[in-house]
This record gives sequence, C-alpha cells and structure tokens, in this order.
Amino acid sequence: MFENELIDGVNYICTEENKILAYANDDFIGNDIEIVDGTTAIKVQAFQYSEKVESVSFPESLEKIEEQAFEECINLKGVCIKNNVVLEQCVFVNCYNLENLDVACISIPEHAFVRCGSKTENGLNIILRNTEKIEFGAFADCYINELNLPKKLHEICNRAFYNTKFNNPILRLPEGLQMLGNEVFDNSNLTDVYLPESIQYVERQSSPNIKFHLPRFRYKIIKEKVIDTPNEYLLDTFVPDDTIDELLTGTSFKQLNGKRLDYEKQNKIR
Repeated sequence: MFENELIDGVNYICTEENKILAYANDDFIGNDIEIVDGTTAIKVQAFQYSEKVESVSFPESLEKIEEQAFEECINLKGVCIKNNVVLEQCVFVNCYNLENLDVACISIPEHAFVRCGSKTENGLNIILRNTEKIEFGAFADCYINELNLPKKLHEICNRAFYNTKFNNPILRLPEGLQMLGNEVFDNSNLTDVYLPESIQYVERQSSPNIKFHLPRFRYKIIKEKVIDTPNEYLLDTFVPDDTIDELLTGTSFKQLNGKRLDYEKQNKIR
C-alpha cells in the first residue's frame, strides 16, 4: 500500500510481511493525527515527546501500539481505541493533560497511563470496555474524574492505581473481579472500596485510610491478620444481629465466602 511514504508528517514503511508501521516526524505533523487505514503497528517511541499532537484517530486495522509510542505527548487530550489493540508498557505515560480515555483493549499493560490527567483541571474520564486485566502500575499517579470498569475485568495487579487521586473517594469494583493485587490503591485518596461477590483473593493492602467492604456481610475490625493483610481497616463492622464475632483468617476470599455461605445456610438467609 505504502513504501517509505510521508503522509501528514507520519512515515509509513512496508515490512517484508507487508505490514505498515508508523513513525512520526515532529517537524511535519499537525495537531490532529489520523493514522491511515491499513496500518497494523505504531512503532516504539513513534510520537514520543511531541508537543503538537492533540488528538489521534486509530484505524480498525491497527493491531499493536509499541512501548512509549505516545510518551509525554503533553497536549494529547483524548484517546479512543475501538478494537482490541495490543498495548505495550508505558505507551501513554506522562500524557499529563489527557482528559478522555476510551479503549477496548483486553489487557492494560504496566505503566501504560502513568500520570495521565494529572495536570488537568477536572481529571481523566476512563472507560475500559473489554479489559480483563490491569497490569502493574498501569494508572499510577493519575488524576481520575470517572472510572468505568467492565464486568469482564477479573484481575487488577499490584499498585495499579498507586498514588492516584480520585474525584470520588468511594469506588465500587465490578462483579466478575476475582483478584486484587498488592497495594492496588495505596497512597490514593480513596476512603472506601466495595468488593464484588465474585472476589476470590486479595493481597496485602497497606493504606490505613481505605476501608475494603465485602458484599452482604462485613466482618469485625481486628488488629491481627485478616485475609493476608495487616490492615486493621480492611473490613468494616456489620453482620446480621452481630452474631459473627469469631476471628476469620485465611488466604483467600474463597475461604471467607465459604464461611459466609455456611452461615447463610444455617440461618436460612437465602
């Protein structure tokens, strides 16, 4: 389709596999970038440090955006990726003024959006449509206005939202989530995180300012290990008639939910 062509400030190069790769030439690009149809990959650091890019349109043919491709595009305002594009790590890191993110990627890689939205007035609006896994530090140091997570999400990895500011300090995680890694929301301004019934495992959470709530039942606050965490604020205090006062320990919510289901069966709650 193209062979070493420069189109609107972007270099397109055909490989031996006949796939088109994109490189930006900052001397010629405009503010609104439209990657041409047929492009399958955007190369490493393709638009890195560009101060001109404000918006990017991605074609349906796109399969992969390589690492640091849009690193520190400080004037980039919106990102919309409608199909399952493979993102590599640090792909949009330090896009401080990003306001809207709408992606259908199955996996959000390590440090993909670190510090995004951090210099905006109202924060970053995030819509993740088909995401199943959020990797280590993916949204660390961000400023988030709205966070929309899909029911397909089953794992949030370590420090995914570390040191992130939320406009809403109360977060409800979607049904379908099974795994919550270490210190996912540590050093953020969240006060309450509500876990879904599907949750099976929660690793160590260290922030003393966040309460993690189980659905239906919340168990007594204790000062010893509960579900592999030293955080005495892990769970709030509430059960029907306050009848459960035993020390509940374990390494997974699957075990804890087993105790809950046994209690429900014995007391004919369901």
